[in-house]
Amino acid sequence: MTREFLRLFIAIKLDDQAIIDKITRLQHDLLTAKLRAKYVEPENLHITLKFIGEVPPEVAERIAKSLREIQGNQFEIEFYGIGAFPSLSRPRVLWIGVRSGASQLETLAESIETTLSRRARIKRSEKSFHPHLTIARVKGRLTLDARKILEAHKEDIFGQIKAREFLLMKSTLTPRGPIYNVVEKYELI
Repeated sequence: MTREFLRLFIAIKLDDQAIIDKITRLQHDLLTAKLRAKYVEPENLHITLKFIGEVPPEVAERIAKSLREIQGNQFEIEFYGIGAFPSLSRPRVLWIGVRSGASQLETLAESIETTLSRRARIKRSEKSFHPHLTIARVKGRLTLDARKILEAHKEDIFGQIKAREFLLMKSTLTPRGPIYNVVEKYELI
């Protein structure tokens, strides 16, 4: 008998349709510019606060319980500009940046890291937290037209949301892409 593991992460979901529409248009323009990439589906757009990975159900329950202890205030997040990891000249991941709200996201992410390491014995992330919204994972070289599009939008304001909650999410990997389900919601006050 195989044991079922849950692939978990903690996120703030993007649920503002106007911002989603702007991002979808940008993704479409990049696709038209022949940028080979795996584009994030509109319903999956989110800011990852912590990627946990695969854990057994009892650890998932410990994580869910630990996260209930976190208290934070609601705050505004402004999505601004385009960036890439490792760089815009050689992108592997394209993202929309965060201008206002970045420090609150960093504080919340650190609170999650600390709580999970103490209460649920989850290893702290080795990477420093950089608030962003992934829109595509690039599979090929950056075309000239795609480079022009990125340059034209690198200082765009995509919009603003109010962070009212963060989510413990389960990711199920499928051949057509990941399917995300909410495990538990945690309100910000």
